[in-house]
Amino acid sequence: MTLDEAIALNKAQAAIIADLTHQLEQLKRLIYGSKSERFKPSPIDINQGNLFADDQVEIIEPEQVETQTVTYY
Repeated sequence: MTLDEAIALNKAQAAIIADLTHQLEQLKRLIYGSKSERFKPSPIDINQGNLFADDQVEIIEPEQVETQTVTYY
């Protein structure tokens, strides 16, 4: 390995190390950052509907709905 190849390899490795160090800092900030910046998944609300729920929703047919007649004076 020549001196030029060793220098080029050293620069490439330094760039990789700098990139990985930056990624590690970002991950640490997500995990250990202040509460307003920290990523926390929101808890699932049991009252909120789910688009991918397995249970079926009951569909009310128009014949089953009671109607009222409203009159205005």
